[in-house]
Amino acid sequence: GNVFFPPRPCRSQACLSHRAYDATMSATARGIKQSKQDGQNQSTSMNEVHLAIGSGSVVGTGVMDKVCLGPQERLCSATTLLEATELSDEPFSLLPYDGVLGLGLPGSSIERSFNFMGNLAEAEALQNNRFAVWLSNEDDTDDTEVTFGAFSPKRLGSDILWRPVSRLDTGMWELTMGDVSINGTRLGLCGQKGCQAALDTGTAVIAGPTALIKAMLTGLDIHQDCTNYEELPMLGFSFGPMVLNIEKVDYVKKTDRGCFAQILALDLPPPQGPLLLLGGPFLRRYYSIYDRDVLRVGLAFARHGTGAQAGDAKVEGSAETVEQAARRLMVGLRGGKDNAVPE
Repeated sequence: GNVFFPPRPCRSQACLSHRAYDATMSATARGIKQSKQDGQNQSTSMNEVHLAIGSGSVVGTGVMDKVCLGPQERLCSATTLLEATELSDEPFSLLPYDGVLGLGLPGSSIERSFNFMGNLAEAEALQNNRFAVWLSNEDDTDDTEVTFGAFSPKRLGSDILWRPVSRLDTGMWELTMGDVSINGTRLGLCGQKGCQAALDTGTAVIAGPTALIKAMLTGLDIHQDCTNYEELPMLGFSFGPMVLNIEKVDYVKKTDRGCFAQILALDLPPPQGPLLLLGGPFLRRYYSIYDRDVLRVGLAFARHGTGAQAGDAKVEGSAETVEQAARRLMVGLRGGKDNAVPE
C-alpha cells in the first residue's frame, strides 16, 4: 500500500475539505529524486506519479518523512509519502479522513520505500509483522480499530481460520475462494480452481465481476420495497474447509426509501482482475488478521456491542450469544482436511 495526504498547496477541490500535510514544517522530511514504475495502475515520471485507487485517482510527488504509529520512537519508520497534488472529487471529497494509510503487500506500492508496513518490518519495530482490523457497526460504542504487531483477543468470537495468501503480484490480500452459497446451497460459480477474493477495508460493499454478482443477486432476490426482507437468506463464501456466511443485516441497507443491496458489479481488468472484493459487509462480520511473516490471513467471527469479552455476550438485536451465532454462520465443509485453529 501507499501513504498519501493532500499537501499545501493542492490544486484540487477535493483537497479543500481536508487538512493538509506541509513538508516544510517537518524536521525529518526530505525530497526524493525519482519514483519508478512498478506495475499495476501506475505511471510515473521523474517528478510525478499517477495512481488509480478504487474509483478515484491521485496525482502527486514523493517525499520521504518519518511515519509513526504513536509517540514511541521505536514505532517509527522512514517512509516515502505521496503528496497528492491532485485528487479526484469522487471519492475523496466525500471521505471524512484526510489521508490514506495503505496496508497492502509490497506489490501494491509504487516502490518498496512507499510500503509502511514493510519499512516497519525491516526496522523490527513490531512484536510480529502483522496487523488486524475490526470494523465497527453503527451500534458499537467503540470506533473501528486497527491493531499493529498482534491481534486483539477481545474481538474474537470464534477460533481463527487461517488461509494462505494466493497471489503476491497485485499486492492485495487475496485468498482463493471455493464458491459462493445461498442458505448453504453452492452456486457453482468458481469452478475447480476457485475464484480470487481480496479482503479490502477500503471498499464499503461487496464488489466483483458482473457475472458473479448477477448470479448472487438473482439468488438473493432482494425486493427494493423490503417486502421479503425478513425471509432473505444467508450469503456464504467458502474458504478452505469453512463457509463463512453473512446475513441480510450485513448485505442489505434498509432505509425509509427501501432495501438496497450492498453488492455491486465491478470488472477489474487483468492482471488484477477478475477479482471479488470483500469489503465492509463481510469485514464487519469477520475479524481479519493479516500476517506478513507467513503470508496468510486469519478470519474469525467478530465480537460487537457492549460486554464483548463476556462469555454470554449477546449478538446485537438477537437472543443468540456470540458463540452461538459463530457456530451457525461458520459452517464446516464435508471432507475438509484443514481446520480452524486457535492461536
